Amino acid sequence: MDLEELKKSMKSDLEEGCQKSVVFYNHYIHLERLINSKYSIPLLNKKLDLGIKISYFRNLIATAKSKQNNNKSVSTLPLIEETKEISHHDNSDSKPPIKTKNKETTGETIKNESLLDELKTLFYDISNHLTNDIENLGYGFEDVKIWKGELNISTSRALRKHVSKLKDNAVANQYKI
Repeated sequence: MDLEELKKSMKSDLEEGCQKSVVFYNHYIHLERLINSKYSIPLLNKKLDLGIKISYFRNLIATAKSKQNNNKSVSTLPLIEETKEISHHDNSDSKPPIKTKNKETTGETIKNESLLDELKTLFYDISNHLTNDIENLGYGFEDVKIWKGELNISTSRALRKHVSKLKDNAVANQYKI
């Protein structure tokens, strides 16, 4: 994504009411590429023209970077809550097992790895679940590419909303007489 596309996408998200921290997090990979290639942070702030003071701009980038780094260690598979019993190893029978809720990966597999790889070129944070939904509805990479351009879908969150509408319409059409 070049500077003008990034500017348009970020402004669009801000106009939709997204929080600045979320917008910077969602676009961090593109911001980082520009900073590492040819733009200083003050120059990038000026070129993006988002109306943000330089100190706040630096803070938003630092926060997005921190969150990105924290998420790199987390699995990209969707999470579910699963109840587990924790056994006591002290051999005391007086205490019942404690049940806790832990989030673990579902192990959900991608039906089409190449589709996921292609979609990650458009939306770096797209989930396995969203990719499977797109494929289950009979759509592919080219369809998503068209939606991104024509419907101005700039984030995976916006793509999820669009796919959910398509799913709802498919279910509604299934039950029409």
